[in-house]
Amino acid sequence: EYIKTLSAFANTRGGKLYVGIRDDGSVVGADNSKKLMENIPNKVIQLLGITIGIVSEVMEGKLVLVLKVDKSEQPISYGGRFYIRSGSTTQELKGNELQKKILEANHINWDEVLMPDASWDDMDYSAIDDFLDKAQRNNRLPQGIDKKDVKDIFNKLYLAQNDILTRAAVLMFSK
Repeated sequence: EYIKTLSAFANTRGGKLYVGIRDDGSVVGADNSKKLMENIPNKVIQLLGITIGIVSEVMEGKLVLVLKVDKSEQPISYGGRFYIRSGSTTQELKGNELQKKILEANHINWDEVLMPDASWDDMDYSAIDDFLDKAQRNNRLPQGIDKKDVKDIFNKLYLAQNDILTRAAVLMFSK
């Protein structure tokens, strides 16, 4: 359970997990603290691929371990699932929230995502011609470009990458 919580901290803002303190705040101490101080960091790096800080503190006369994890730039999974912290709870990220987290981590906007199943045959070339004409009239594209080479233009405008259309291109120019 603590590994899942540490992955949630890494996916949120980072945080500290106290081993030897119950949820109600009562201090019970950490049994086998020396062994735990070796095993926990090894298990975390093995299961999550991140390093954590671990120190021992004496609280109310009992030894408590403090596990510190920093926010990760990349989403961290535990057991193939992604978790975040919300208040004092650990929650699994799913669906749109998970997709958003992964896109943010890779600095990709929703409209930049490639659509490998989209076909150039599905594009409305009259709409593309209108767009290119307006762009030229407003000095957004150079005069005299070869409008027949739509794939090259789309690649240069980041509406396609290696001739694979983006969501933006499909949204703007599909039939």
